[in-house]
Amino acid sequence: MPTINLPPQLAGFASGQRQLSVQAADLSTAFDELDKVAPMVRSQILEADGQVRPFVGLFVDDEQVLGLEARPLSSASQVQVVMSVAGG
Repeated sequence: MPTINLPPQLAGFASGQRQLSVQAADLSTAFDELDKVAPMVRSQILEADGQVRPFVGLFVDDEQVLGLEARPLSSASQVQVVMSVAGG
């Protein structure tokens, strides 16, 4: 099953979990499945139109993606969410 890796900033929205395995054949379905187990996470990563929020990086197997394209996932796929740190 593909794994979604969350940064510490989002673990609180997923019952403290930083890695969530989902049953999905593509990226869009992976986020649909993520929404079932951790409903608040998706809204922290994506805009309503499915585009990645500013200051969030979304990578599939080390390749950056900008939105929920119909990108296929394998059972070994790693989806990495990276949150930028801002401040001064």
